Amino acid sequence: MNRRPRLRTDLLAAPIEDQVLVVDGVSHRSHLLSPLAWFVAQACDGSRRPSELTGLVAGEAGTSPAGTATAVAAVLEELRSASLVTVEPPADAATGPTRSPSLIGVAPRGRADRGPTLPQTRAYRMAAWQFRVVGPRDFVGAARAVLGVCDRPAPSLPVHRYVVRPGRCGLRVSIDGCPVSHAMTAGDALAWMLWHANHQAANSVSDGCVMHAAVVAIGAGCVLMPAISGSGKSTLAAAMSGRGHPCLSDELAVVSRRPGGIRVRGVRRAIALEPSSRELFGETAVLLEADDPVAGHGAWYRDPGPRLGGGARRLTAVVMPSYRPGSSLSWRTVGPARAALDLTRHAVQLTQAGLESLVEVATTVPALELVHGDAHAAAQAIEDDHQEWCSAAQADSVPVGSVEARRP
Repeated sequence: MNRRPRLRTDLLAAPIEDQVLVVDGVSHRSHLLSPLAWFVAQACDGSRRPSELTGLVAGEAGTSPAGTATAVAAVLEELRSASLVTVEPPADAATGPTRSPSLIGVAPRGRADRGPTLPQTRAYRMAAWQFRVVGPRDFVGAARAVLGVCDRPAPSLPVHRYVVRPGRCGLRVSIDGCPVSHAMTAGDALAWMLWHANHQAANSVSDGCVMHAAVVAIGAGCVLMPAISGSGKSTLAAAMSGRGHPCLSDELAVVSRRPGGIRVRGVRRAIALEPSSRELFGETAVLLEADDPVAGHGAWYRDPGPRLGGGARRLTAVVMPSYRPGSSLSWRTVGPARAALDLTRHAVQLTQAGLESLVEVATTVPALELVHGDAHAAAQAIEDDHQEWCSAAQADSVPVGSVEARRP
């Protein structure tokens, strides 16, 4: 790299321990930089060649340029490979919050909504996304069963409309008059509608960092469970709900900094589970069966538990679950830097304030990885250890990241 490198201006950065956590909102990748790498990155302002950067580092460290050149060259190559620096000023660099683009345009209500009058639901709310469902009677009935657990509507918010009408090759689905599909089964239409509502709910949040995570209330606090799809977080959240700990959300959680610490609230919705987990829960709290024609896309829906008042709850622990069939239950404590890195990877949208909130989570709240092959045993272990985590997070003498997790 012989040209003058420039650090991108659209990156988010926050110190964590002796490193710097850098988040690229374009590629949705996170990086931990050493002090040397961050010093070099900050010096990449587009005016210095690599040889000048080497001299700058050598002067700061009190070493000879010859002894520093190899290390600086390696750092520059890593920064370039990670696309954190460019050799020319970025054109129209994005600034501000990193948000997922809208999936569809919103057209005026009109042609797509015309036709015979169909039954409709009342208004439901997920974060600041508020909507009704219009469609055939069986579809609307299924939507009412699943959406009835969502938060109550807010009169100040606009109400969007998902309209589902029978067509020649399947169901026709539109949103506010904008057609999105002409060949959906009832189950696929319901799953797509819930997925789109999740997406819009995440985009509607402006007062915190939205995480792809389950969140479960325990006592006066809550446990955040960030994980990728298919890792078993919804099943674990359902098992916690079955033990009397309401699931605030199995998909989206909003993390924010408040006086007195980190607070978390969930975007309430029905828990969506794979048919294979049906036998774990029997007949309790089922909203829609997996073999129902409307749920035939391969999921069934469960009640998340009672609706709790009081708004956002104090975060007491971060548990990163991973379901592995046949494995025994095991814990591993995660250090602050690694915890912050993992948390950013599960952020749906991230601002500088949101990044700083996640760093505070990583440095003040115990974070643990949980591997299990039995959701009920894992739920019991979380319940048993919760008080220990609360004490560890509040004790000034116990550094977060060195808390010993109980071994089963």
